[in-house]
Amino acid sequence: MNYLSLFTLLLTLSFSTVTAQDEAASEILTKWKNAAQYTINLIDSMPAEHFDFKPTPEIKSFSEQVTHIVDNMTWLSNSYLGAEKFEKQEPTTKAEHIEYMRKACAYAGQAMEAALKNPDLLKTEQKFFAGPMTGRQIVRLMHDHVTHHRGQLIIYLRLKGIKPPKYFGW
Repeated sequence: MNYLSLFTLLLTLSFSTVTAQDEAASEILTKWKNAAQYTINLIDSMPAEHFDFKPTPEIKSFSEQVTHIVDNMTWLSNSYLGAEKFEKQEPTTKAEHIEYMRKACAYAGQAMEAALKNPDLLKTEQKFFAGPMTGRQIVRLMHDHVTHHRGQLIIYLRLKGIKPPKYFGW
């Protein structure tokens, strides 16, 4: 194989890898935006008078679940994805909870987008309370954590006799 052919092959493989990485990042961010909107729709489905609802005394109320989701995604974004500090709030009304979630999802989405453009951050292990994690694992963890608690919000709605909005997270 001559040098020109080898160079062309390496260049083609390099562009293919970059394109695949860009496509994967785009898919992750699209999923995040859709899932964020679905989460906001779920929050909006709960009547304001039920935001303090707790299915049992030992678990979080609906509003505490919402705040927990925000606190976790903003903590992960700031602590592990390099985002600047997020201004923590104590929402009390339904409208404040929705706006707080909207801001937090946008903040976390921007942190994810920046992280997905930084191969070193994605592959470098960082100290984490559950064991070392790469930036890529943190992005997955953030998605998983939101999904876990969003599922709990769905149960809270159902226990109040409210049909959750149709899922469209993909």
